[in-house]
Amino acid sequence: MEQIRITIKKIFKKNTANRRCFFITNTLLNIFNYCIIIENNYVFKAGVFNIKKKLGIITFLILLVITACQNREPVIEKVDAIPEKPNSEPELVEQVKEEEVEEFIEFYLDDEQITINLQAVPILKEYLHTTKDRRKATEQMRFERIYNKEQSVYLLEFSCSNDKCSYLAFNQTKDNQAHLIADLAKSVDAVISPEATKILFIFERSNKSLPQPLTNIVVIDIDNWDIVPLVNETTNRDILNFNWPLATVEWKDDDSISVTKPALLEPDDEPHYEWQEDGELPMSTITLRAASN
Repeated sequence: MEQIRITIKKIFKKNTANRRCFFITNTLLNIFNYCIIIENNYVFKAGVFNIKKKLGIITFLILLVITACQNREPVIEKVDAIPEKPNSEPELVEQVKEEEVEEFIEFYLDDEQITINLQAVPILKEYLHTTKDRRKATEQMRFERIYNKEQSVYLLEFSCSNDKCSYLAFNQTKDNQAHLIADLAKSVDAVISPEATKILFIFERSNKSLPQPLTNIVVIDIDNWDIVPLVNETTNRDILNFNWPLATVEWKDDDSISVTKPALLEPDDEPHYEWQEDGELPMSTITLRAASN
């Protein structure tokens, strides 16, 4: 029990920034200590008072409160009033907080400064820790605002090689995690749905064996900040995930998307190469529905 108490105290020390959590956790910890004193000085019969069971419940409550109330910093922070002469390139910044070094990346847009908290984006933090030149890798990142009405949505391009990059989507008004929405691909477009509840990202990936790049579509629900599964309502074939080149992609309504693809059995059929020469190839239209989570 003493070892459990020491472990909880260490966790507790790191998560007391929130005053209400401080009070609740401190109270539970005091009860925990009191129960240990009782356990060490008295003997209880199992049928009267099971002290170990009580200690287990209190331990669970302490960990539950710490998990629920710990001071979670936002994934990104926005500053509308930027310096007169901000850096044109992203900047990697280190700050010391409570004897720990925390890392941030600052991006400068035309009318705002955005700071990404690397502690809240593990995949981005890990990428920078494994790259040889962290400063150069940071400066090569591209950060753009995709949507800026009631909620600000941003797209980060990073880890580029041979014109293929990784992409993270951020929502400034949400505390949820950033979404990794593409890897080894190139961003083509981002389109808001008719009622502005979803955003559609289009990515391409080049393939040396095909005359046209392969395509993938990712849809995010802006309000819930969830990736929305897409269901093919026309055929049972998987035309996404870079399996097919898509000629057009557009919203039909707020829950469905219309796409066109070459009317072939397989993307590497011979007529596909003839299309590259004469520009004519029959197309098939497919409807994708945004499924409810």
